[in-house]
Amino acid sequence: MTLGNRIDVDESDVLDYLDQDPMTRVIMVYLEGTANGQRLMQSLAKIIPKKPVLILKSGRTEVGKRATASHTAACQDRILSTVQLLHR
Repeated sequence: MTLGNRIDVDESDVLDYLDQDPMTRVIMVYLEGTANGQRLMQSLAKIIPKKPVLILKSGRTEVGKRATASHTAACQDRILSTVQLLHR
């Protein structure tokens, strides 16, 4: 899953939907950042015992950080905190 600019729907909304979808067996997420880390962790904690979730996190290298920041206008602190959150 990738969501673009997440105007109406965020990654947790989609994860919660995919959790309930009987046809979804594996979830892959391309994640630039998250606005609500606590909700993301709650969604993942609920899904992971039932379905594998693979997260490709952008912005982990210096070049990737610049590309992500220029694409999403995300600040570096938010990108860093998302990486730290996912390491849990």
